Amino acid sequence: MLHSYLTLALRSLWRNKVYTLLNVSGIAIGLAAVTLIYWQVSQINSFDSQHPHADRLYRLSETLPPNHEPGSSTVTPLLPTLLRESPAVETGTRLVSWQTNWITYLNRDEQQAIFHADTSVFSVFHFPLKLGNPRTALAEPTAMVISEKVADKLFPGENPMDKTVTLDNGRAYVIRGVIGPRPANSAIHAEVLIPFADRLATNQPATENWYNGNCQTYVRLRPDADPSVFEQSMKAFVATHYAGEGRNRKLTLLPVRQLLRKDAGALLTVIIYGLVFIAAFILLIVAINFLNLSSALSLARSGEVALRTTLGAGAGQILSQFVLEAVLVAAVGALLGTLLLKALLPVYIDFFDIDTMFSPQLPLSTSLFLVGVVLVLGTLAGWLPGRYLTRQKVVTALQGKTTVGNRTRFRSMLVVVQFTLATIMIACTGVMITQNAFIKGQQTGFRQDDIVVVDLDRAYRHSTSAELAVDNLIGRLRQNPAVLDLSATATVPGKYWLNKNTYTDLTVNRDVLFEQQAVDETFLSTFGISLLAGRSLLAADTAANNVVINETGAKTLGYKTVGEAVGKVLKPHGGGSPFMIVGVFRDYYKRGVHHAIEPMLFWSSGPARLRNNNWLSVRVKPGTAPALLADLERQFQAIPARKPFRYVYLSDDYNQVYTVMAQSQVFLTGMALITVLLACAGIFGLSLFSIRQRTREIGLRKVLGASVGSIVWLLSQRTVRLVGIAVVIASPMAWWMMNQWLNTFVLHIAFPWWVMACSGTLALVVAMLTVSSQSIRAAIANPVDSLRSE
Repeated sequence: MLHSYLTLALRSLWRNKVYTLLNVSGIAIGLAAVTLIYWQVSQINSFDSQHPHADRLYRLSETLPPNHEPGSSTVTPLLPTLLRESPAVETGTRLVSWQTNWITYLNRDEQQAIFHADTSVFSVFHFPLKLGNPRTALAEPTAMVISEKVADKLFPGENPMDKTVTLDNGRAYVIRGVIGPRPANSAIHAEVLIPFADRLATNQPATENWYNGNCQTYVRLRPDADPSVFEQSMKAFVATHYAGEGRNRKLTLLPVRQLLRKDAGALLTVIIYGLVFIAAFILLIVAINFLNLSSALSLARSGEVALRTTLGAGAGQILSQFVLEAVLVAAVGALLGTLLLKALLPVYIDFFDIDTMFSPQLPLSTSLFLVGVVLVLGTLAGWLPGRYLTRQKVVTALQGKTTVGNRTRFRSMLVVVQFTLATIMIACTGVMITQNAFIKGQQTGFRQDDIVVVDLDRAYRHSTSAELAVDNLIGRLRQNPAVLDLSATATVPGKYWLNKNTYTDLTVNRDVLFEQQAVDETFLSTFGISLLAGRSLLAADTAANNVVINETGAKTLGYKTVGEAVGKVLKPHGGGSPFMIVGVFRDYYKRGVHHAIEPMLFWSSGPARLRNNNWLSVRVKPGTAPALLADLERQFQAIPARKPFRYVYLSDDYNQVYTVMAQSQVFLTGMALITVLLACAGIFGLSLFSIRQRTREIGLRKVLGASVGSIVWLLSQRTVRLVGIAVVIASPMAWWMMNQWLNTFVLHIAFPWWVMACSGTLALVVAMLTVSSQSIRAAIANPVDSLRSE
């Protein structure tokens, strides 16, 4: 029975090979795009789910109510005290990023971020040891555990166990374990671990400090523990143990599986919802195309169904035949789509630079997703037309007459839906391109042109002599006639930097959270950041505790004019001497125009020098940068270091903050193109079917004197009308969706009406061209051949 069904299905598909090709190619392209999105969303949603009992694993955060965001760091003694006093905590571990240090073995060096960790780290996180015992690997104060990647670089072809390595500070550690492969989709990365006992021995005061701390604390609650009750109990805990103003903090729990969302912020949520909407749009268009073409082709098989019914075939047998054919087409399309996806996935991962975040392997859930889609699509596309034909009167069907009115209206409705979705995608792409161009065209508030930024973090082999050499080099640069100004800082505009503290204005008694940074006296002049009131920083301000703030900071403190802030005194929370505001500088966008400007505070780091600074920014005369950089490279290479000389042009480097926007624009443009192609493929097949049904009518009209233009319009007007309806429906939907997206930006355009007009026009033109390609061919055909067709 199955063999005969399969034979009939293959014959039917071959007989209508044009429509079969349209269906298979549409399903392949559509499902490749949808599965790509499914893979990415599932990778995001499964972040850090590999850890043991991940549903009960949390990161503790400290928050200063009422308006401050939870931080990722806690005080160091928090975990051991919780383990002693809180019955809700089953276990936990701490991670402290010590520093990015160089690990040396013989003549090989490898730079890695080194984490202090408790011995429980291997039972809390999924850090499987390829070599070593997880219970004893961090038991010794001088033990070290490294990842397989680090082991391959330091010990190529060797067994790293029990080998001794040294750090820059001269401390020696023994390799006691090697971490094996781990899932890429994790927000917790640790390539090198050393015991927390080492921190106790080298920095005892930090481990007992109940006010300041840079420790990430993770706890796993017991199965019967209620997270909300635990958080409530932390009020008394904080009041009892924390020191000074730290008693105002609030301890909250953040599920480990939400770390990515927390660290990425609201942008990730927007991206996820956007991806889901796009996938739903494409999948719906694929389903509509498949259902539309299957429904249209079923009309030509009414006689076949009637004859089989007359010969005794039951409705179930006929429905099974139709469903089998549709599932077969969907399965072939899904198979080709999977092959296409596997070919494109490495390119996609490379383009978005997400190779360290996502695994290129398709998980089992992807296969289950595809099987589900194939079964649902195939069943709908086979059962609905088959059910309709089995309910037709046999005599009427044998005479070649079918009731097509309802089916035509159904197909028209589906055409409207798919072009509505396609028009929305076109409009969304247009709005994104316009918004991105607007963002990149905004003034950033600082000078970018003719500034080269040299990387000072070169891991110098002899730090004392290197510091003297670099300071002398900076002194010589000041005498260079090509150098207009220079500044040495820990960070530069465009580089991620987050160092915040709360300050109290003693005049108005108001607390404000400032982003803070030490800069030299030439920072503002080098980057062309103008002063609005007061004066700039001087080298002498290092000892005088004078600071400058930005205009947003002055306004947040409550001053109506920025000049009123000059001379006011700020007291930092957590102790320390008060600071006096000596100047207010103009706001600038240090992380791109798409990020809000926050209150900023700078204090003096003294003259430009190497100590505590990672970047040397040099503003040069136009056209002199190449020669200056060649000279700088020669001078820096004379200073022994592990890293090569590296520099960037500030304008190029700063534009990297817009990389995600540019990548999203390319992605959305590609998805919009796919939706338009799929919609066109569907309407192409329907127009081809309609023209074949009206072949004799076209011949008669030509014989009676109808022009080519009138026949083309006759065959195209219905499509134009349906697409026009789709554009009208799509306009308010696109307006609402993109306004929600635009409101996520600090600066944004108003919804451009012309984008919607262009999107609608483009949809109409594309649809018209698609239908006209077949209509013109039918209109210019020989009427003799047309009349002979029936």
